[in-house]
Amino acid sequence: MRNKEIDLIRSILIVFVIAFHACCPYFAKTWVLTPSMSEEYRDIYTYIGHTLYNGMLEMFVLLSGFLYANTLKSKLTLFFCKKKILHLYVPCILWGCIYSFFFCADFNIINIVNGIGHLWFLPMLMWLFLIERQVNKLSSIGCNDYHIFIILSFITIVPFPTLPLGLNISLYYLLFFHCGVYLHRNYKQFKSKIQAINMWHILTFVLCCTFAIVAITEFDSAAPEQSLPLKMLLISRAHLIHCFGAIAVIPLYWKFATITSRWANNRFILSLARCSFGIYILQEFGLRLLYYNTPFCAYFGNISPILSLLVVLITSWVLTTIMMRYHITKFTIGS
Repeated sequence: MRNKEIDLIRSILIVFVIAFHACCPYFAKTWVLTPSMSEEYRDIYTYIGHTLYNGMLEMFVLLSGFLYANTLKSKLTLFFCKKKILHLYVPCILWGCIYSFFFCADFNIINIVNGIGHLWFLPMLMWLFLIERQVNKLSSIGCNDYHIFIILSFITIVPFPTLPLGLNISLYYLLFFHCGVYLHRNYKQFKSKIQAINMWHILTFVLCCTFAIVAITEFDSAAPEQSLPLKMLLISRAHLIHCFGAIAVIPLYWKFATITSRWANNRFILSLARCSFGIYILQEFGLRLLYYNTPFCAYFGNISPILSLLVVLITSWVLTTIMMRYHITKFTIGS
């Protein structure tokens, strides 16, 4: 059954993802500021990027858990595992090879296997689908919802070492994925509570969390080299703050979606929601090609992030729509 709020939130999130990546040259280490982009705009785009990033991927993961909840009653079978690997891990490897060819100096198979660039999200999501099956069994051994959320909250905050295929990253996002499953089971109660919350109160809290995240990120990046225990403590603190920010953003997205649910009947918004996964895969390719392989930034300078958002959103959406029509290309975008 179609959920208008889910469609609307997915369409908003994919626009935010592209906007965030469009701002990345001004603050992200894996991007390079082009000569046409001025340093004086760094603070503006840094704050925009961090504001968009606050709870963005956590919300994507939560929606994945919400949609996944329908399948939890079925048993974990070999067919299910093959399906998730085909839909998530095969595209990760395929697009990872293309990403390495165009944007990397050397062909590093380890980076490709673990999810290179923005493709780390795919194997991470694959782990979540598999782990949630086991989390769901905890209730059968006496754990209630509160016990499960306490366990997952602790796992979210703990800094794990790098594990194969992004397993350590999936452990951070597991709490939000399970939140999606939980919200699906209690959707009527959740929706009635969301409708009673004042949107301006939520927005104020989100902005405060964003200020804290930006300030702490800037402070940590300027700090001298730390010892390993201190690094682990700082990572735990960062996870905790991001977790608070994400939890604050979740009702904000849903509140906005309930207020504007009539927009979900728009064909373009519905199509964006259906194509969101494919758009996510393609969007960074488009941005990097625009920034580093065309004179786009030379023409538009510091408004390049704004214009590139529009260009990449439309082109990624068109390409995804075309690819979804053919079986031979459909599986490459996780459909």
